[in-house]
Amino acid sequence: MKTLRYLILALTVLSCSNPEIEKLKGSWTIDSIEEKEHDIMFQFTSNLITFKNNNDCVLPQSKENNNTKGKWIVNKENEKYYIEIEIDGNKLAGKYKIDFKNDTEKQLLKLSLLSDDKKIVCSKLISNFND
Repeated sequence: MKTLRYLILALTVLSCSNPEIEKLKGSWTIDSIEEKEHDIMFQFTSNLITFKNNNDCVLPQSKENNNTKGKWIVNKENEKYYIEIEIDGNKLAGKYKIDFKNDTEKQLLKLSLLSDDKKIVCSKLISNFND
């Protein structure tokens, strides 16, 4: 009986979706990409990032590397959420702090991904911040 309780508790915890992860899922238009405070948006051939339900992601292709398919995972550290993007050879691979903001003027959900040397600012595609 004790094992059944632990199993039910584990399934309950695993089935609860994290609101930060749910907000992240979907497609985002990239508003800006900076590396060491320099604009590097011109190094990419598109401005779209997609985080899929199965932890796959699609990143913009760079002029140096055409690998766009990778994996993503969200971790919580010290009450802050971080995303780790794994993709071979893509300049946007790495660990980023996640920061969501509501743009009340444009009624968009904004996402900032911050690493030690990069800052990516995005807007949620086909959604407003009330969704």
